[in-house]
Amino acid sequence: MKKILSLVLALALVLALAACGPVATLPADGEIPNPWQDFDTMTDAEAAIGYGMTAPETVAGLAPSSFRVLDSDGNKILEIQYGGDDDRASLRKGTDSEDISGDSTDYAKTETVTVGDITVTEKGDGENVFSAVWTKGDYSYAFFSTVGVSADTLAEQIAGIE
Repeated sequence: MKKILSLVLALALVLALAACGPVATLPADGEIPNPWQDFDTMTDAEAAIGYGMTAPETVAGLAPSSFRVLDSDGNKILEIQYGGDDDRASLRKGTDSEDISGDSTDYAKTETVTVGDITVTEKGDGENVFSAVWTKGDYSYAFFSTVGVSADTLAEQIAGIE
């Protein structure tokens, strides 16, 4: 009886492994390809994605440092990155109505506010906002910053983002 049970279990294991299918392989350098495409200018990024974005000259006191686009599964995202490695911020504009922030951080405070006729979900520590998402027309938007900004400053900037 033990032999039959062992044989059945071994056969079940073999069938389970066979059902897994082919194993994906990494490129020769071992790194997963970056789905974002980088551009030197906002004009080049806008041309690549097919729409533009009006954005502030600085975000959280940081100047633009790069421009990127992502075209994935029908969702097209244009991103402006501000600052550098330590102090950084980003603004995104996408064609999907979902949250395009990519931020899964648990913040101490999440609040829904109204800026003009826009409903904005802000996340932060109670004093500063570090992440925000909203929709306007056919586009969704996202803000993220490692340094945070006041809710009033963010509201002023959101009003001018198209």
